[in-house]
Amino acid sequence: MRKLLEGYKNSHVEPKMRLTAGDELMLVISFPDEVIIINEEMLLSCIEEKDLDYEAIPRAITC
Repeated sequence: MRKLLEGYKNSHVEPKMRLTAGDELMLVISFPDEVIIINEEMLLSCIEEKDLDYEAIPRAITC
């Protein structure tokens, strides 16, 4: 996740992040061209493994 955020930071784009709690905990990261949603299971595995599979993250492309 750090590499992902650093990549956007290097391009001078600051993501907007928020933590939501509904039926399950989710981290929503909004960029100008996409929205990345990381669910509770992925957050916990990221913490345990200290790594995040960027390709496995569900996302929506915004126009």
